[in-house]
Amino acid sequence: MATVDSVLQDVVDKIPGGVDATVGGLWPILVSLAAVGLLSYAILEMIKVFPVRRGVNWLFVRTWLKKSKAVAPSAEADVALLAAAGEKWVMYSLPAEKLAGQINAAAQIALAYPQKYRTIIVALSQGAIADDLTIVTTGNLATGGPAPADVFAAARTRVGNMIQRNLDMLQIRIDTYWTLGNQIAAVVISSVLISTYIQVNPFVDWPTNVKWLVVAILGGMIAPFAKDMIAALKSVRDRAK
Repeated sequence: MATVDSVLQDVVDKIPGGVDATVGGLWPILVSLAAVGLLSYAILEMIKVFPVRRGVNWLFVRTWLKKSKAVAPSAEADVALLAAAGEKWVMYSLPAEKLAGQINAAAQIALAYPQKYRTIIVALSQGAIADDLTIVTTGNLATGGPAPADVFAAARTRVGNMIQRNLDMLQIRIDTYWTLGNQIAAVVISSVLISTYIQVNPFVDWPTNVKWLVVAILGGMIAPFAKDMIAALKSVRDRAK
């Protein structure tokens, strides 16, 4: 009859073999996950070279500007004129944070010349107090007469703060869309890659199909992390130069 010590010793003796078998089985899957994730990321970056980003950015900005009936039809072109010297599609090709930064630069110019660029101020400061807009864009009080310097400065600050808040929200909306869209696209691309592999490999049986389907989904999920890792490595390399 086996003693407790002998049973425990038997278990201990089997652990190395079990670990080796587990690692040996997981290693191909882990390598495949990394490969699919990196390839999905590369394909996503290639897609961004095409007018996908500019189309998305244009849609978000245009939707935002069209929310208020007070916004003039020329507002988008006026913003592009100050933000990117009229190169609207170049402006929309920028990442969300740079796009918001360029529009904010246009807003600062407009606030410096409020009467000349009234359409831009009205378009970018949606939600601001109407009396503040009147003071800033005309220099007069809503009740009539010139606005005192301190009243004008306070109104200008409030309008500027509203513009900044609106641009922050614009950037958040675009970033949220891109994060979700990239995740979905990565899963789809990974699934297509693995499905293609399965179709051209007639020796893959059904259980393996299931395994590679899981790899496809997980590979798509880790694609954004692969992107962050590559960006971090690039940053380290750039600092080392």
